[in-house]
Amino acid sequence: MSLVDMPSVPGRGNDVPPPDAPPPRRRRLRRVLAWTAAGLLALLVALAAAGVLALRSEAGTRHLWVLATRLSAGMLSGKYEGGTLLQGLRLRDVVFASGATRVTVDRIDSSWNMAWSPRRWHVSWLRVGKVDVQLGPSAPSTTPAKMPTSLELPLAIDIDVLTLERLALRTSPAATAQPMIFSALAGALHSDGQRHRLSVDRLETPYGQLAANAQIAAQAPFPLKVQAFPDSSWQKGDFSNSARPPGFPGAVGARV
Repeated sequence: MSLVDMPSVPGRGNDVPPPDAPPPRRRRLRRVLAWTAAGLLALLVALAAAGVLALRSEAGTRHLWVLATRLSAGMLSGKYEGGTLLQGLRLRDVVFASGATRVTVDRIDSSWNMAWSPRRWHVSWLRVGKVDVQLGPSAPSTTPAKMPTSLELPLAIDIDVLTLERLALRTSPAATAQPMIFSALAGALHSDGQRHRLSVDRLETPYGQLAANAQIAAQAPFPLKVQAFPDSSWQKGDFSNSARPPGFPGAVGARV
């Protein structure tokens, strides 16, 4: 066969795409969208990793504390000394002020951990130093107070050791008003989200020393059980008692 008889070879510029192939512009758009989605996904993963690192590291928690104080517009201040949001914090000279209400705490030490399945906040200890609370006047309201519909918590909470050195509570705006003093609190708090239990091993009140156990259900009508053992001095006599509210089994008794 001579060269004249050989079939011609089509040039590259004459290539015809398959009839079902998308136009080049559409292919480029899909490629750009795919890379954009991959970039956004990588950014979200990086932000999540940074958030977890911030919660677990002292440096990250310090930055979050500084950010929280700045965003509070002067309502929150204090010194971060250590710890993490996932394992417990150490704070000093914490102040929260809003209007005429002011709360100061000289020391907070804590150790805890979080579990996600099942959801549980386990506090090994929460030790609070001296707390001063100045309550501002409440605004008048024409709406009658209503009981909450539920006291259910979204997770279980266990505080094994809860201590408070001193609480000074003032309800009068006068600077010379004498506060109510509560001190030497030692207790524990446990809740599965549906039932809350508070144990007070010791609490010094303006009326004497108190020990108590209380349990309340999270659903209305909120059944409550209380056992209180106050020890006080009255007319040179010591007494203690235990009681349950009406509607619960158990007699009210006293020993003088």
